[in-house]
Amino acid sequence: MLFGKKEFCPLCQKKIGLLKYRTCDGVAICMNCSMYLDVDLELIKLRSLSDVAARAAQRARNKELFASFKVSREVKAGNMFFREDEKQKLWYVSQERKPANPTLYRYDEIVSFELKENGNAITSGGLGRAVVGGVLFGGAGAVVGAVTGGKTTKQKLTSIDISITLSNSWRNLIEVKFLRNGETCKSGGFFHGVHMQEANALLAFLASMTSRVKESPPAASLSAADELIKFKELLDKGIITEDEFQKKKKELLGL
Repeated sequence: MLFGKKEFCPLCQKKIGLLKYRTCDGVAICMNCSMYLDVDLELIKLRSLSDVAARAAQRARNKELFASFKVSREVKAGNMFFREDEKQKLWYVSQERKPANPTLYRYDEIVSFELKENGNAITSGGLGRAVVGGVLFGGAGAVVGAVTGGKTTKQKLTSIDISITLSNSWRNLIEVKFLRNGETCKSGGFFHGVHMQEANALLAFLASMTSRVKESPPAASLSAADELIKFKELLDKGIITEDEFQKKKKELLGL
């Protein structure tokens, strides 16, 4: 970009300031629109403008679906709220109590989840495998002492995290941190037990959803944009031809 040249965001048409993200084809997206996309921001630079535009359309469709979202279960873990709509087989996570348009995920998008203390895996689970590791779903401190190698010595914990891996085109990882801003606690202590109670509730929430994937068909796609992005990736990799992509595009968009 030449010095002094004005750039305008193709999504909102507003002038772009210093904070921006660029797509792989060099188009700048303003910070507000980048945040609205609700994606792993680093992925924007790997996607084209058409991909980003499709994601923006997906977000509009997501808002329509969210209007019919009925909370059947809620879990608070760390500073995040996880909510599920069992009827639609959808869920979301947000730091807000009343989010306006949180990204909705299907049950079958949960690839795996893992609880770690000081970077050591304690418990894991996900599609295609049972929860393994510490004893889950008990009261506070149910996994206390279930550290790597069977160690039960009380130790200083500087991190307690749950990571959720997703098979989603725009978000691959959700992390829940129970110790923030330099907080610490002792393994087996009172505060450890409090955090474990929340961690167990979230692990049970995730395990419950993944266990029901095989029991019922997956929820309908949030938008044709989901499928369109997947076929665009196949085109970019040379797996399908331009004609095949255009045919599928017309089919998905009802053209």
